[in-house]
Amino acid sequence: MLCSLLNNRSEVILTEEELENLTKLKVNSEVAQESCTICLEPFVQEECIRILACKHSYHKKCVDFWLLNFREVCPLCGKSINNENAENSNVLNVI
Repeated sequence: MLCSLLNNRSEVILTEEELENLTKLKVNSEVAQESCTICLEPFVQEECIRILACKHSYHKKCVDFWLLNFREVCPLCGKSINNENAENSNVLNVI
């Protein structure tokens, strides 16, 4: 499945400006996930992460690379992040 996602790069990729509008925060005890599902490494206290509208969490550098180079969707569930840019009410707004 990952190969098919990587090969389907005809979709518009996220811009740097759109990426900066996404929520980022530092890891604390309120983060539901224990690790990044992109790199499979655990989250470390005070590390910078992003939580998408679907509530999936990733290391900022991991998901930023994904969003800038591959697709505008959550790598885990496939939910579009376009709604997130338009409606910040869907984003966990904690910094």
